[in-house]
Amino acid sequence: MHRKLLLTAVFLTVSLSAQNYPTKKPPSSPPSSSPTPTCPWVTEGSAAKVLGGPVNAILNVASPTQGTCTFVKTAHRQEQLKILVGAGNIPACPAGSAKVIGVGDQASRCHLPHSAQMISGNVRAVDMAITLSGNQTEDAIQQIAEQVAGNLF
Repeated sequence: MHRKLLLTAVFLTVSLSAQNYPTKKPPSSPPSSSPTPTCPWVTEGSAAKVLGGPVNAILNVASPTQGTCTFVKTAHRQEQLKILVGAGNIPACPAGSAKVIGVGDQASRCHLPHSAQMISGNVRAVDMAITLSGNQTEDAIQQIAEQVAGNLF
């Protein structure tokens, strides 16, 4: 009988003391920070590789199918890569320009003034134009155009 009372007393003591311990709080999570904006069609690293050096990005992206991303080479500001995606006011190469295979529908390549080149076309009814200013090869703009088209697909 004493043993039963003793066990009951121990149980009550442990139960009451457990209620007095503060509850364990979950570890505090770091403050949430908004993600750094990125271009949905081309990475900054890809742009830097094409332009041959570090770049600054100027982004104006409204949605995954609307906006502009401009990458400017830090050392030579005249060397730029610009991606335009969306409806309306997207430039196109003139009729008769060279056709480009593997870059969406009706893609074509043309040369612009001041050592610039452009590939324009559309993917799933979304117009796109990629312009590259500088002395890069036609392969460079082709690679970027393929990335843009792939990300739009």
